[in-house]
Formats: sequence, C-alpha cells, structure tokens
Amino acid sequence: MTGALAPPERLRYVNAVRQPNGRIALYYRRDGRRSPLPGPEGSQEFLAAYDRATVAYEAGYTAPRAATVAGAIATYRSSAAYRGLAPKTRSSSYDVPLALLTERLGTQPLADVTPAVTAAIRRLLADDPLRWNRLRSVGVLVWRAWHEADAPGARDPVPCPWTPVRRLPVADSDQNRPWPSDVLRAALAAATPEFRALLLTLLLTGQRLGDVCRLPVDAWDQSRGTLTLRQQKTGAPLILGVPPVLAAAWAGTIGRAAGGQLLCTPRRRNWTTLNAQETWLTLRKNLGLGRYTLHGLRATGVSALSTAGGWDARALMALTGHTTERNLNLYLRGASTAPAAARAASAVADLFAAALPTNGNARKFSGVTGRAAAKSRDASPTDNGVATGNSMRGRSEKI
Repeated sequence: MTGALAPPERLRYVNAVRQPNGRIALYYRRDGRRSPLPGPEGSQEFLAAYDRATVAYEAGYTAPRAATVAGAIATYRSSAAYRGLAPKTRSSSYDVPLALLTERLGTQPLADVTPAVTAAIRRLLADDPLRWNRLRSVGVLVWRAWHEADAPGARDPVPCPWTPVRRLPVADSDQNRPWPSDVLRAALAAATPEFRALLLTLLLTGQRLGDVCRLPVDAWDQSRGTLTLRQQKTGAPLILGVPPVLAAAWAGTIGRAAGGQLLCTPRRRNWTTLNAQETWLTLRKNLGLGRYTLHGLRATGVSALSTAGGWDARALMALTGHTTERNLNLYLRGASTAPAAARAASAVADLFAAALPTNGNARKFSGVTGRAAAKSRDASPTDNGVATGNSMRGRSEKI
C-alpha cells in the first residue's frame, strides 16, 4: 500500500511515496506534472535534480531568455568552485542556504530579484544574523557563477541584488574559546590515560576532533617523529612533529583499538566525535569546569603561540592547516598582544642603542633648544662672524 510522506522540512513541490516494497520514491510534483528525483532526500544528487526540475517546469512559463534563480543555482552547483568544496563543508555551509534560496526565490526571474527583495529577506532574518550573512554570501556566489557561465557576454547583465544589502552584525562567540591553564591542568589530571592521549593530541597538533579520531596507527612514524594526515574538511595534507610528551601518551594506547586507529577508549573502542564529546561533558560536569569545548583545544595552542610571539602566521597555518590568515584569525580572538608588543619595543630599542644617549642633559631646563641657549647664541657670534638668526629677533634694521 502506498502513502505520501510530508515531513515539515521538505522542499516545496517534493512528493515522497512509499512503494509496496518499502522503498521511498521521490518526485518533483507540480500542477499534475511529475519528475522522479534520486535519493536519498537532501543529497547532492537530489538537490541538483530538484534544481533541474524547477528550471524545466519554468521553461514553459517564462520568456526564453528570462533566467530564473533556480537556473542560476543549478549553474552554481555544476561549477568547479562548488564541486571543489569538501563534502562536509558543502553540506553544512552551502546546501542549507542554497535550499533556502530555492525555497524563497527559485521561481523568480533573475531580473525581478532586486535589492528591495533581498532587503526584505534581511528584515525577516534580522534575529538570525548568521543565517542571513551566509545566505547573502551564497547569493553573491550564485549570481557570479551564472554570469561567468551563462551570460559572459550579456549586453545588459543582471546586477547582483545581494551586494548592496549589508551584512548583519554578529556578536563574538566564546563557544570554542581557548582553554586557560587551570582548566587544561584539571582536565589532564582527571582524565583516563586514553582520554588524556586524545586531549593532548587535540592540543599539540591543533587538529579537528574528527580528524584526530580517525588517525590510523601508521600515521605516526616513530623513527622520524612525525605525524602524517589529510584533513577531511579541507583535503590539506599535513606533516606535523610529534613532541616527546605526545609520543609517550600514544605509546600507552597504540595498537589497542579494534579498528586500527592510533587512539582508543578505555574499552579499546574507536574514539568518535560523539563518544569523545560525551566523555568530555561528563568530565567537565564532574570537575565543575566552565563551558569549554574540545574544539577549543584547536585554538588553545595557536593562541598561546601567538601571545608568546616569535611565530608568524605561516608557521601557525602550517600547524593548523588553515589556508588563509583570515580563517586563522578566528582562532586567535582574545590572544593578548601585550607580550609581543613589549618584546617588539625592546627590539626597537636594541636596534637604535648606538643613537640613544646614556648621559644627556640632566638639568631642569632645555639644552640647545631652550631659551638659555638662544640667549647664549645672541650674545656670541657664530664661527664665521655672522650673528645667528635668533640674534636679530626683536631688532629693527636701519637702511
């Protein structure tokens, strides 16, 4: 027996039908016309087919040259910029605003989407600035991709309606703030050896929790003292040094995990983002610690290095795997610059030490630039017998 399914978050015009064999068939259904969609719902293939179905439906109802927002989204999804994104980044940061953009404006011709339209959406999302800012950024990318691919030589290009509308201010979040020394000390002292090894790996490698949990045994080259990995989010390959304290922590757990991972739980199971976070929440509650996260350990090390000084952005990016200083700076919020500024001032003093006086004027009045010096110059001629300019002050010259 078949039946229609309608969860609240389903995209507009999507119809899901349970088949007699228990499988779910997805369709783009509109005004009696039905086009099949590949599953699973929300996947990349599903979203791309949804965009194509929207464009195909609108083709019979819009002018031949009237491009729609859905068509621009389909163009962006097929672009190298979109396909080159890491799957996790694409699904978490791009597909959600693209779905919202399709839902709000998908059937609209591009020429009808004006700054007034996007400003109205901004007002609706005023209480969710992160959502609006992400939607605005993705909207700009969609318009840019469409112009580059479908209208490179357009005589009257459709202006982007997103750029004139400003972003919403976002309050700084302390959710993933660096751990202070007392919190780190308490956590490491109370943790089991297996969880302590995980915490030390997060702190000393500056990597994300998911990448650390997936580290295989052979990622650690004990003879060279290096750790080799590839970040899932960015795809960046990294070779990191392994300090002795981290090597000692790994030596107690290596080879014990059932799945061949470098790290494992006390029960010899693989660490996952879920069980690691649950373990930390329990430990944090038992110790009465503040709201610190495991992801905050990624910022703890680089923030401390930045405060200590002597490390440029390239060195910090080599540790964390960031590709731009802008992204790195998100992890350096709150890092004190006072120690580095003090060392910089001392360094400047050292550079000019030869020019700095050691026994200058100690009197309460100025030296050669003061009034006493001026009077002295007025009373005595210069070496060439001509009075200085100050000697003529207040005098009249007869001609």
